Amino acid sequence: MDEDQTLQNLLNPDSIPLDLLHSCCLDSTRRGLLSNITSWFDDTAEPNVLWLSGAPGTGKTAIAWSLIAELERQQRSAGEFFFRQNQHSPNQLWCTLAFKMAKFHPAIKNEVYKALMREEIFPLDSVQITFEKLVAGPLKTLAARLSSRSPVFLIDGLEQCGQGDASWQTVLDILPQWLTLPRHCKLIITSRPQYDIIKAFEGKDIKRMELLTGDDVDYYTNDDVYTYLYHRFAEIRTQDKSISEYWPDFNAVSKLVNHTSGFFKWATVAANAIQDAGDKEKCLTAIIEGGTTTTFDHFDEYLEETLRAAFKSYPSDAFRATMGTIALSKQPLTMADLELFLQYRFSSSSAVSLEDMCSRLLPIISIEGENKVIKVRHNAYKDYLIDSKRCIRYDDAFFIDRSKAHRKMTISCLKIMQQGLKFNICGLKSSHKLNGEVEDKDVLVEKCIPSYLAYACQYWVDHLRGIASTEKDKRDADIVNLLRNFLNFHFLYWLEVLSLLSRSDIASKSLLIAAEWLEVRQILSSTPTVTSHGFY
Repeated sequence: MDEDQTLQNLLNPDSIPLDLLHSCCLDSTRRGLLSNITSWFDDTAEPNVLWLSGAPGTGKTAIAWSLIAELERQQRSAGEFFFRQNQHSPNQLWCTLAFKMAKFHPAIKNEVYKALMREEIFPLDSVQITFEKLVAGPLKTLAARLSSRSPVFLIDGLEQCGQGDASWQTVLDILPQWLTLPRHCKLIITSRPQYDIIKAFEGKDIKRMELLTGDDVDYYTNDDVYTYLYHRFAEIRTQDKSISEYWPDFNAVSKLVNHTSGFFKWATVAANAIQDAGDKEKCLTAIIEGGTTTTFDHFDEYLEETLRAAFKSYPSDAFRATMGTIALSKQPLTMADLELFLQYRFSSSSAVSLEDMCSRLLPIISIEGENKVIKVRHNAYKDYLIDSKRCIRYDDAFFIDRSKAHRKMTISCLKIMQQGLKFNICGLKSSHKLNGEVEDKDVLVEKCIPSYLAYACQYWVDHLRGIASTEKDKRDADIVNLLRNFLNFHFLYWLEVLSLLSRSDIASKSLLIAAEWLEVRQILSSTPTVTSHGFY
């Protein structure tokens, strides 16, 4: 038996799924990103590990294949591994890369073969030993000989690397060890922004790149989506000669791009739906009007799989409380804000903490800046989770009842105002000055009116209005009591805060909405009545 066959038999390398083979980015897309990465190939001053992170559906695997195509052109593709959910275990990774790097260079093959033959029984089920003996060892030994070819390795979909396996943490511990290898031996890792992966790379000298979505999406990504959609529509026109060569117009494509917000998966399923439709123009119009609320079966299955991968055993109540607050907030909350809004739902004895829950949510939310501002990465996630017709078709563990979530947010807002509002909250020395005349007013407001209190004062009525008008709940009585307390004891303080926030315009409208809410529930006969002037 020759060396190649021996290596094949002993290492049992994984093969790339045919459905993934060479699924590169479309020509003329991702040019800036790909150029940045290919420049890094030859820059030995840069770290030898690059981590490309992005939310599910942002096109990481397509980028990975485009990089492999370029590496093959340069004859520098030393090995790649594509993890797929529930299909691979951690110990397959280094065995496969060892086999592929042996094929890449005859000197490496000789070193890998000698390492395997040196041990009477080689513990290939040991992830750490396999990495040290079959990957790190040969690359260090042959550092000088490999410098002219500068091999590049790629691991795609790291977050899908058998997290239930006991070796998963070992893989995370090993990856930073690549930094000890020669600088010209490069490793590219793509993954979702998963908390344990973030922690593994925290403080490490690696090159980081992120695919942005939602409000943070950049011009270049939107331009790439334009290019992709125009390409797809050209294909559709080729297949259906009855369609005008000018269809769709620029305005229609622009609206689709805005809905996509960097989420290539959504663009793909939308284009597929239009291509499969009998009346393509009607389908396009419906998708533009519906935006991310549009139902695509394959897309919903994809979102369900994404959530399942992140939450295999976490309590659904904790998920709904956290994600409901994040998804239905009227402006992004900070982590500190979120903790206050959820303080009655995460007790010290709870099986899961808010920090744990948010770490699990990182594939679909972002936590940004020093204040840890929380945003949903794309509206498609929120629209799926709050749509009972879509979400509960598969499992209701993730379904967020909008009315219940708004009710809880209303109660939290009223309690926060009850606790935080007070006379002369900013400690102004004179009531005779106009707000615009107060020195350093904005700094003073930021210091004295916490962001959670400012949020509660501005948006409590929006959440009250979000409670279904036909639904009655025993907690409605809590809202009535909180409203009574608010209007009897904190009303003027609330008006003062709105004035300082330059939001006095919402006061009368808020009171009218509160009165309508009470009337709809037929509570007027047994409780004090609220009008635009307060209780009487």
